[in-house]
Amino acid sequence: MANMLNSPLSLVENPSFIAFDLDPGCVNAARAMGFPVYFADASRPDVILEMVGVKSPKAVIVLYPDPDLAVSTVRSYRAMFEDVPIYAQSVDL
Repeated sequence: MANMLNSPLSLVENPSFIAFDLDPGCVNAARAMGFPVYFADASRPDVILEMVGVKSPKAVIVLYPDPDLAVSTVRSYRAMFEDVPIYAQSVDL
């Protein structure tokens, strides 16, 4: 999340993404810059996407430091969205 705030993406008006983070500092900084970032655990797509009104994402990006959580989250999204591209990054993934 912190890298996103320093990237060219931060110059885009009306970004077409929603992000979730568990670091309140990152969430507050991103929201202050106008990004649609929510303090939430995105590992439960059935709950989190309904919360923000997303029925069918165009893509999913999973960034967790815990490899087991990353794999579990990817599996959850894949089960719900068979044809949606999923990009994942974790330690030793």
